[in-house]
Amino acid sequence: MDEIANMLIDSWRQCISEFYNVRHVNSEACLQCALWHCIAQNLNLIDGGGITFVSPSVTLGEGRFVFPDLVICSQESNQVLATLEIKYLPKKVPRNRNDIANLAAICDLGSAANFDISRYQGGATNAHVPSTFEYSSSSIFVWCGIFSERRECSNFLDASQVLKEFPHLQSRYLALYALTAGHGAAEIQFERPDQ
Repeated sequence: MDEIANMLIDSWRQCISEFYNVRHVNSEACLQCALWHCIAQNLNLIDGGGITFVSPSVTLGEGRFVFPDLVICSQESNQVLATLEIKYLPKKVPRNRNDIANLAAICDLGSAANFDISRYQGGATNAHVPSTFEYSSSSIFVWCGIFSERRECSNFLDASQVLKEFPHLQSRYLALYALTAGHGAAEIQFERPDQ
């Protein structure tokens, strides 16, 4: 988890400083694009590289699907490295329980959870990128958010609450925050319960 988690922390810091703090982010979709950009730059620094998909359909079984905001995969294998849910509520405390429940549902299925990119009908110019990707025991699950402040709220789960409710995420969960309650640049924080 360390290499991917560290890359994601660096990408989040870059995203907040280069995009959010200079007023280039005005929506969740824009934040998603900015973070995708930073991750794409930093994935080249990881052995084997990677590829990031936006809102793929992840099969949970029995006709149930979830659409996480970003899914990062190994470019050399069919393994999912990380799955991210993103919230952009710079003036509010977010509701993240459903996002984390979706991440936990994917984690629960382990290698049975997968997604494919079979809808792509173009030519196979990059033959070593598989069309189906699988989760493994090393896949990590990330919740990212820009919001006003961290406080007690029944719909907001900090890392300790996440682990109480979803203990199987113990060594696989990462939370990335940017707090906007002050009048200056957003305060960047992260939580890794395994550390």
